[in-house]
Amino acid sequence: MGAKDEKYLTGTTKTGFSFSIDKRVFDDFEMLDCLSDIQDDDGLAASRMVSRMFNKEQKKALYDHVRDEDGYVPAEKVMAEVADIMNAMKDTKDGKN
Repeated sequence: MGAKDEKYLTGTTKTGFSFSIDKRVFDDFEMLDCLSDIQDDDGLAASRMVSRMFNKEQKKALYDHVRDEDGYVPAEKVMAEVADIMNAMKDTKDGKN
């Protein structure tokens, strides 16, 4: 792996969504602000967090991955994918991956 590859967390969630996220986002203070706002029940913080984690193409791919048959993107499913990715990052930091 080159230095550029080590900059990204890549993987596949339990439901099959493939992702590639710049690892710096998990040490970004604006991301911490989003997480804090989620704790404070700011309903828009989750949306800001997803936009912070993913580039436009990845965000669209995530939404398409969880989109239901009626064309809606269930928030619960998006957040389940994000939680899976966050757990993968935690495992990476713990040396498990």
